[in-house]
Amino acid sequence: MNAAKLSRTEFVVLRDLVYEKCGIFFADNKRYFLESKLMPRLQAHSLSSYGEYYRLITTSLNGKGEFEKLLGLITTHETSFFREMPQFQILKSELFPKCIAQKQAGIQRLRIWSAACSSGEEPHTIAMLIDEHIILSQPSWQIEIVGTDLSETILARAKMGHYTQYALRNTPPAYRSKYFTFINGTYHIKQRIRHRVKFSQLNLFDPVKMQLMRGFDFIFCRNALIYFDLNSKTKVVESLYKSLIPGGYLFLGTTESLFGIQNEFKIAQFSGSVLYQKPL
Repeated sequence: MNAAKLSRTEFVVLRDLVYEKCGIFFADNKRYFLESKLMPRLQAHSLSSYGEYYRLITTSLNGKGEFEKLLGLITTHETSFFREMPQFQILKSELFPKCIAQKQAGIQRLRIWSAACSSGEEPHTIAMLIDEHIILSQPSWQIEIVGTDLSETILARAKMGHYTQYALRNTPPAYRSKYFTFINGTYHIKQRIRHRVKFSQLNLFDPVKMQLMRGFDFIFCRNALIYFDLNSKTKVVESLYKSLIPGGYLFLGTTESLFGIQNEFKIAQFSGSVLYQKPL
């Protein structure tokens, strides 16, 4: 079977479907990208056109599962433990102590959300930091770490907690030896860290599910807004704002900014990084 070509009409209907469902936008110059990414799915189903593939994901009983596979192909899951280290330094050295001091006389609870967490390196990094800097000194505290992603497939990997050496390339040696077991060429994260993170599927563009995400002290949503156009970014950031408690912090990727998107957050300057704080 000859390789199918993605026509302009097929590109538009597929692009619009993705945008409607999850806010990810593809400009006109991304037609070849979408064609090449989806070609394996046409071959897997023995389809001869992208129009047939569109009908598969919109009308068949397996459409939901296939749409998830589509999203897994068009988004990047590149991540690692301790990625963008200055932000984790800020979290453990400045924000954890500040949070503990503020809540010591009240409800001793800490809630952290890792949005678009991919295969779990980010929330597991947070869990290790909490184990190092909070659990021993504050054993009575309620700690909740939530990791969410659009893809059920990538979340299954996150829940398993098995990682390559490449995923640990930024991990300090002390953390590597303390929190991982090396088995048959793979690093397995220790059970007490793995069980500290609750993973669940979540579409950041789903207003109903996003309303349930409330009361977080810290939200990590790093390198996810790059997939959205301005309207989608505005919608997602507004939801994240509502998810934070007053005084809570939003962590974005170091190359990302809320300039021109949202002005309710306060800019919080730290050494080596800029965070966004919801006013008290």
